[in-house]
Amino acid sequence: MGMLLGLSIQDFALIKDLDITCGSGLTIVSGETGAGKSIFLDAISFISGQRASRELVRKGQKTARVDAIFDDVFHLIPPELCERCGLEAQDLEDGQLLLSRELDSNGRSTARVNGRLVTITVLRELGDLLFAIHAQNEQVTLFQNKRQRLLLDRYTGSELTMLRQEWQTLRQRRITGIKQLSDLGLKPEERQRELEILDYQIAEIASSYENESDLIQAQERFRELANAAGIRQVLAEALRVFNPDEEVSVLSLLNEVEALVEKGARHSQRLENYSFRLTETENELRQQYYDLLSIYEDLNLDEAEYSALEEDLKHWDQLAQKYGPSWQEVAVFAKSAEEKADFLRHSQESFNALRASLREDEHRAEELAKAMHELRTRAARQLEQEIETSLHELNMPYARFEIRVDQVEAGDPGYWGVEGRDEVEFYISTNKGEDLLPLAKIASGGESSRILLAIKEILARLDHIPVLIFDEIDSGISGDTAQLLGQKLVRLSREAQVIAVTHTAQIAAMADQHFYLYKQVEADRTETCLEELDQAGRIKELSRLLVGTTTDDKVLGLAAKLLGQYNQKA
Repeated sequence: MGMLLGLSIQDFALIKDLDITCGSGLTIVSGETGAGKSIFLDAISFISGQRASRELVRKGQKTARVDAIFDDVFHLIPPELCERCGLEAQDLEDGQLLLSRELDSNGRSTARVNGRLVTITVLRELGDLLFAIHAQNEQVTLFQNKRQRLLLDRYTGSELTMLRQEWQTLRQRRITGIKQLSDLGLKPEERQRELEILDYQIAEIASSYENESDLIQAQERFRELANAAGIRQVLAEALRVFNPDEEVSVLSLLNEVEALVEKGARHSQRLENYSFRLTETENELRQQYYDLLSIYEDLNLDEAEYSALEEDLKHWDQLAQKYGPSWQEVAVFAKSAEEKADFLRHSQESFNALRASLREDEHRAEELAKAMHELRTRAARQLEQEIETSLHELNMPYARFEIRVDQVEAGDPGYWGVEGRDEVEFYISTNKGEDLLPLAKIASGGESSRILLAIKEILARLDHIPVLIFDEIDSGISGDTAQLLGQKLVRLSREAQVIAVTHTAQIAAMADQHFYLYKQVEADRTETCLEELDQAGRIKELSRLLVGTTTDDKVLGLAAKLLGQYNQKA
C-alpha cells in the first residue's frame, strides 16, 4: 500500500522549519486552539497543488517551501501523467516520488516532481491522486444536491462514467444542432437576402489579390513608381559614376589600372594573377552597370500602370477596412463566407438532415437517461444500505438513510442537464419513529460528521487514494460516539494512511502515531512547532484533551488507562 513517508515545511506562515516522518495506519495531530493546526493542513493543501497566496511566506523570508515524499505510489499515476511529469524508468524502479513546491514573496509559485519542473496544474493532478483532504466545510457541501449526486456517481462506477460521457457528447451536439437549425430556420426570402450579401462579399474579395505575396509585390511596385522621379535622379548620378564612356568613372579608371598592371605582369607571375582578378572585377562591374541601367529604364513612369496599381490598392484598403485588417483575416472571412453561402444554398437539405439527426439523438438520449437512471437507482439502494450500517456502528442505531433518484420531466429545468436527467437527494431519519427528511434539514453537526465519515469510509475503498486527511471530523461528538468514530478511523487506516486533526481524547488514544502542535516565541518571533509524542507525552496530551490539565495525577492516571484501553486497535 502506497504511503506518505515524510513532509518538510520551511518558512510557511508561522512554521519556520518542520521535518515530519509519517508512519502507516492512523496518525493523530492535536494541539491548543490557535497552535497552527490549520497551517499544517494549509501546507498539505499547498503541496497538493491548491491555490496559495503570498501571505503564506513567513515574514522576513523570500520563499516558503514544502516537500512531500511518497513510496509505492506509481501504480496510482496514469502513464500519461508520468510522462508529463518527466518521470523516467529509473524513477519507477526507485519507487519513491518527491513533490516539491516553492512560493516567493511576490506570489509566484514553482513545482517540481523528483526534481523536474512541472506546472501547478500537473502538481494538482498528482495531489488529487495522492491526497484526499476532508475538511469541516465538507459537512456543508454534503447538504448540496449537486454534491450528493457526485458522491453517488463515484460510487456507481465506470459504467455510469462512460454513459455520462456519451450523454455529454450528445448534449453538446444537440446544442450545436439547434443553433444550426435556428440559422436554417430563416424565412426563404431572408435566406436569399443573406445569400446575396455573402455572394457579393465573396466576389468583392475575389476581385482583389489572390495571395499575400501578390499584394506585397504590388505595394512594393507602387512605392517605386510613386517615387520614380527621385529614384531615377539618384540612379542617373550612380550610372554617370559607373559609365565606361565617361572620361572619369569607376570603369574608365579601372581600365587604366588594368593597363598599368598588365605591363608589369610580363615580368611577374604574381602580377599576372592579379591582372586576371582585375579583369574579372571589371566584368562584374560592367554587369552591375547594365543591371542598374535596366532598373533605371524600368522606372520610367508608366502612368497607366501607376493608375491601375493605385486603383487596385485603394480597392484593397477598402476590403481591409471591411474584412481585415490583415490579408490573412480577409482570407479567413472569405472562407467563412463561402462555407456559410454553401450552407444556405443547401439549407433545405441541411434543415431536414439536422432535424432527422436531432430526432435520432433524442431517441438515444432517452435510452441513455433510462440506463443512467437504472444504474444510479441500483447503486443508491446499495450505498444507502452501507451508509445505514456504518451509521449504526457510529452510535446512530435508529438511523435510516435513503437516496432518492428522480428523473426530470420533459419541459422542466434540468431535462438536458450536464449529468443527465436525474436529481439526487439524500434523506435521513436519525431517531426512531421520525419521518425521512432531506439531509440538510435534519442532521446536526455531530450527525453530519458521522454521515460524512460513513460515506468517506465507503468511497475510500473505491478511490485507492493513499493518504486520507480529516480535519476535526469529530466536531460535535463526544463520549461513546467519539470512541466509535475513532474505531471507524482505525478500520479506515487499514485501507489507507489516515491523518486526523482532533480535539477528542478517545480518538487520539487510538493513534499509531501522535503529533502535538504548539507555538513558541524565539527571538521575539512566534513560530509553530511540532513534536512526535512518546508514551509519556501522549498521556500528558490525552490529559489535556480530557480536562485541560497535565498536572493532575488522577487525570494523568485516567489518560494512561485510556491510552492502554483504546490503543488496542478496533
